[in-house]
Amino acid sequence: ANFDDGCLYAPDYLDKMVKELPTQNGPAAIALATWYYLGIQEKLFRHVDLRRKDPLWEDFGNPPDAIATDKWQHGFNFVYTRKAWERHPFSDWDSVGTGGSDFGFLNGLKKRSIPVELVRPSSAESLAACGWH
Repeated sequence: ANFDDGCLYAPDYLDKMVKELPTQNGPAAIALATWYYLGIQEKLFRHVDLRRKDPLWEDFGNPPDAIATDKWQHGFNFVYTRKAWERHPFSDWDSVGTGGSDFGFLNGLKKRSIPVELVRPSSAESLAACGWH
């Protein structure tokens, strides 16, 4: 599992996410479909749902053609099998630029036809909150 020091996680986050991994014995990865975003500088707290187009997508200066890959680039909530990581390890931090070592990890798995899914474990609330830093 990937964690980020700028994010908050529900106490049962890891248990719920691991249960969402596909049960076959091969490589696989998942990411949360929904979470909360906290922007201190912007004074913004909102719910993010990657299954729908973000109403603020253009307001944040994001290009329309990046929507398809964006949902796989939020490394704070990746959970994956060891076999998935062995097939496509994280990039060397020095070679990836501003995105960080996890940037592009799930997109890389998808390019190798490794199952990657957005999940929303059953819970009354989202399981994580993240602030960009």
